[in-house]
Amino acid sequence: MPKVHPSSSSIADLLTAGCHRNVPAELQYDSPDGTVVVGRIRLLAWTDRHLLTDAPVYTEGDQPIPRGAHVTVHVQVNGKRLRFSSRIEEDRLQVPLNSRQKVPGMALALPTTIRESQRREHFRISLAGCGPVIVDLAAAAPNVPDACDLAVGVMRGRLIDLSAGGISVSVDRRAAHDVAIGQRLFVSFQLPGVEERFDMLGAVRHRRRVVQSESVRLGLSFRAWGDQSLQAAQSRLTRFITEHERRLLRRRK
Repeated sequence: MPKVHPSSSSIADLLTAGCHRNVPAELQYDSPDGTVVVGRIRLLAWTDRHLLTDAPVYTEGDQPIPRGAHVTVHVQVNGKRLRFSSRIEEDRLQVPLNSRQKVPGMALALPTTIRESQRREHFRISLAGCGPVIVDLAAAAPNVPDACDLAVGVMRGRLIDLSAGGISVSVDRRAAHDVAIGQRLFVSFQLPGVEERFDMLGAVRHRRRVVQSESVRLGLSFRAWGDQSLQAAQSRLTRFITEHERRLLRRRK
């Protein structure tokens, strides 16, 4: 079972440490229509009333999480992946980033409990603002290990977010109409500033229709593929993600 930190002082200590480093976090909101909306934030300040963050960044097509909504927050502090429940109490604040600058932000209700989370092993980032990253996807052959099914052809999609453990891709729903949960897909993409392409194998973990769009969102987790080194590819992804987060943080200061 995940460990629980019931003490309000321990919660304050953990999240204050995260605020001092402006660590990234994710808001997860279960919307009334059954979809899960994810907003990406950074922790900025702990007060006697609120946990202050910058304004959430959403994936294109997602509706903002409304004020008053109950959310689950996932954050990594001191090497621990943590999870807690909260509520958006204010969503149109100007929050101090440092002694000279304020940024658009919001106030979350202070959590009463916090747990170590196993929800996701790898931190996930969005590439919003970096230009479209095109992903080629090809179905695995049903009877030939580690080979593409040449009879199906290649789908082309747009990368939404990624981690060292997997990616989320937006694909035209007509091209992906028969993609099933658990199906293996080969994926190929090139990240900004990275010379070598990533050619990997993924398994479909979830699919959902994007509201008011002709596309579906496919979530894939990476899998070992023949003699290809999954660990080496994940190390390359981790380096890219780390540098990407550092660049974002420098821009906000």
